[in-house]
Amino acid sequence: MREDHQTNAWLQRLPSAIKQQLPTGEWQAIAVGHSDVTIFHICDTYLKIFARTPFLPLKDEMDRLQWLQQRLPVPRVLHYCVDECYEYLLLSAIAGEMACDPGFVHDMPRLVRTLAQGLRQIHIVDIHDCPFDGRIAQKIARSQQRRTFTAGTHIHSARMQKNMQQLYAHLWSQRPSEDQCVWTHGDYCLPNILINTERMVVSGFIDWSSGGIADPYQDLALACRSLAFNFGPEWIPLFLQEYGITEPDQARIAFYQALDELA
Repeated sequence: MREDHQTNAWLQRLPSAIKQQLPTGEWQAIAVGHSDVTIFHICDTYLKIFARTPFLPLKDEMDRLQWLQQRLPVPRVLHYCVDECYEYLLLSAIAGEMACDPGFVHDMPRLVRTLAQGLRQIHIVDIHDCPFDGRIAQKIARSQQRRTFTAGTHIHSARMQKNMQQLYAHLWSQRPSEDQCVWTHGDYCLPNILINTERMVVSGFIDWSSGGIADPYQDLALACRSLAFNFGPEWIPLFLQEYGITEPDQARIAFYQALDELA
């Protein structure tokens, strides 16, 4: 186990139930994406730590992962707990390279096809008993709750809060219909898709705290943005075509990208 200040600090405060299940091995801090979650890779597990709020996003992820077992290749939940300051989620590791790895630049068409196939795999999950709502009203409500909580713990001007409410109202007025909802990842970005590089297939999907029933464009919009950010916008048409869309709804793509910015 790597001995450094950060590792030792967390070892000092980890709940005993988590400590008992940690494998022996080097701690590797993971710094990919834009999440506020602290993540350590330890042997064949991942430990996620998040500052406790009323919303408990790691519990949201645990609940979705448990529902997804036997439905999709996702991590197994090894342990979850909370203390007065933090949430802790210990997960099994899934082998594979993140789809944002620069090495994929040498075979982009194959990567793009794999990403489209992976998204179709998610969207065909049977939702008849799914308890998780990821539709627009739920997303906006949760986003407003989080921002209200943040405003209560930080100094925000009344003008800033008013501007945010106007943005939410404008977004709500522009919402598209949701008559073709499916199971969605909620954050289908390249760091959240793991690829078996030998077979060029998806080996696993991670980071499920936003998963739920929603419009397929929830995932399509964020996938397009992430693909453009990591490898360039020129790959978006092939991605949509491989998914099965020949005439993409650009207004829906723009809406769900804007919704994600406020979430």
